[in-house]
Amino acid sequence: MTLMQSALNYAGRGLHVFPVQAGANSPPLVPRWQELATRHPVTLEEWWSQWPDANIGIACGLSGIAVIDIDPGAQLSGLHDSLGFDIREYPTIRARTPRGGWHIYFRVPDGMVVKNSQSKLAPKVDVRGDGGYVVASPSVRTDGAYEWAPPLAGYTGLAALPVEVSYELQRIATPVAPQVAEPQPLPEVTQRTDRWAQAALEGELQAVATEPEGNRNGRLFIAGLKLFGIVKGGYLDQHDVDSRLYHVAVTSAGQTEREARMTLRSAWERSTPRGPEDWDVAPDLVDLPPMAQVADDGGPTLPLYGVGELANFPPPTWVLPGRVPFGLTWLIGRPKTFKSFVALDWAAATAASGQRVIYCIGEGVYGFAHRVVSWHNAYPQADVAPLKVAPRMPNLMSQQSVETWYRTLARYRPKLVVLDTWSRGIPGANENDHGPISAAIDMISQVQESLECSLLVVHHTNASDARARGHSAIEGAADAVWHLSPTETNPLMIEAENTAIKDFERQPSFVVELIPQPRSAVISPTAFMPKAVR
Repeated sequence: MTLMQSALNYAGRGLHVFPVQAGANSPPLVPRWQELATRHPVTLEEWWSQWPDANIGIACGLSGIAVIDIDPGAQLSGLHDSLGFDIREYPTIRARTPRGGWHIYFRVPDGMVVKNSQSKLAPKVDVRGDGGYVVASPSVRTDGAYEWAPPLAGYTGLAALPVEVSYELQRIATPVAPQVAEPQPLPEVTQRTDRWAQAALEGELQAVATEPEGNRNGRLFIAGLKLFGIVKGGYLDQHDVDSRLYHVAVTSAGQTEREARMTLRSAWERSTPRGPEDWDVAPDLVDLPPMAQVADDGGPTLPLYGVGELANFPPPTWVLPGRVPFGLTWLIGRPKTFKSFVALDWAAATAASGQRVIYCIGEGVYGFAHRVVSWHNAYPQADVAPLKVAPRMPNLMSQQSVETWYRTLARYRPKLVVLDTWSRGIPGANENDHGPISAAIDMISQVQESLECSLLVVHHTNASDARARGHSAIEGAADAVWHLSPTETNPLMIEAENTAIKDFERQPSFVVELIPQPRSAVISPTAFMPKAVR
């Protein structure tokens, strides 16, 4: 099999491929390979016609895989002890490298992002994940060839990332919580503030211990956020808080030692300093100023409306009539339900109505460009100039990333922002963990309200295809939810059901079909309406 045929074969199996310098494992022969690696056969044929001897690079993150790269002479004893098995003997796809090393391939679960690392898992053991690549058979180097290893007993194909390996990858990606530095000048601790801090500690410990099964990890995260905030504010001791939270999580809340430690580390990293003024506490622990003092002090108050005034409130509005109301809309479905095609159709239709749109994509910029061109060719009367594409998703777990995203939106002032997909915006977060998921949803809701725009978020359904994957807070915060499901008669036809909506009547279900186009496809019927029809 030639190099071109092998590249096409890998692409047909769902892997994103690109050419690498012949006879070597670097450099890539296409610029921005992280974005341009593709499964499209026409592009691959063009590349290998231009460079017939090019080696084959597989973009790990885009392909949904992680590869453990083991060099010859790697020190694996510690890793074996941590995992409880020899990773080289795991029944999954394996390859030998030219110098006798190993590439061990795993499928990464949806919603998880594996980061690249060098010698962190073990000496001379690297991890190729998001933003990384490996060179695959039948590629050759001057010192030998890449070859697939024979399958082991129990082999059934590309194996999912084992939980033991997942834990180790999260461990090396999670910084150890720093210890409190040399004693700093503390806020003035009066008897009242001391009582407040101790009461907060005891209350959160009790809340973690008594939390019903199903949300214990989320409650531990919230308690950690609050109490580590008090530590950083200077009112509690870090070691005391950390050890007591860890003890109650393991002994009373049913958490494993590893789960508790990872959750507390995450809470420490995301916590910010807190004091009595930042805490909702019982009145006997914080003095309210006299009522006469605040009644006329000119400070902010809540708006109050009479019954007659409420009747005159403006009605809710649509950004895309019958599809996307003002607020937060989720477009959910299992794989192969053409969520991104539907999202693009709605985004382009909104732009064609004269409203500004920003579409943030988490992967596959090259393929997405073909989709946009195909849509415009199918509906040439539509002016989609107001549609702008951001080639990456904001990391909602990063303050700096969110600020950059918000600044971008504030300058363009879109009426619709598409996030495709949700999992790409929360790298490393557990989608079932109430703490970080609620924080991310609060973040995008604040952005939406501040800019007075609408958000359309693309996301997967859970294993039973009954609702959005992850914590119930995802759908609980929605102004509308559309659920895409395949029809029984035609795999290219998808039914869209409006499973939830606020302020409007439930919208009728409808069926769309994926119509192939040169190099891509479009949804039909489209949500676009020419001005003569609107």
